[in-house]
Amino acid sequence: MKQFLTALFLLFALISNAQFRDTSEAKKYIRENIRDKRPDKITATQLSTSLLGIASLITPSTTNGGDFNVVEATTSITLTLDDCLVLTSNSITISLPKASDSKNKIYYFKTGGNPYANVTIQQFSGEKINKSTQAYSLSGASSLALVSNGVEWFVLFRGTDV
Repeated sequence: MKQFLTALFLLFALISNAQFRDTSEAKKYIRENIRDKRPDKITATQLSTSLLGIASLITPSTTNGGDFNVVEATTSITLTLDDCLVLTSNSITISLPKASDSKNKIYYFKTGGNPYANVTIQQFSGEKINKSTQAYSLSGASSLALVSNGVEWFVLFRGTDV
């Protein structure tokens, strides 16, 4: 559950750009916008900015302390363990690495810009996504997060932009 919430916070932080460079920025924002206000006077935007900004500070880096690698895919690709977020507006196939090589790895996918684009997430031969051997599909403006348990891939969340 903790990993799911961290992944969810991280995705929303990326989408909303609610990130602080260090803890002093986070403390200052909370002090000025949250701490001394009555609960009924705190806006949803202020609360989400503080929560998502803090999540951006506490979320560990990707594989082996690397950067949060964003891939802007215009053609079909095979992901590496260094990749983290895939952005695309094209109809492409994204191939996942072996689940056994990717234990605890989380990949985020964001599609958009082309309502007719169909993105296929293809697992390694013989592996499963959510207990299914079928490739996973995204269409239109969608978000998806997948995690590997070392045996197969699981959907952490899936969303459709309005």
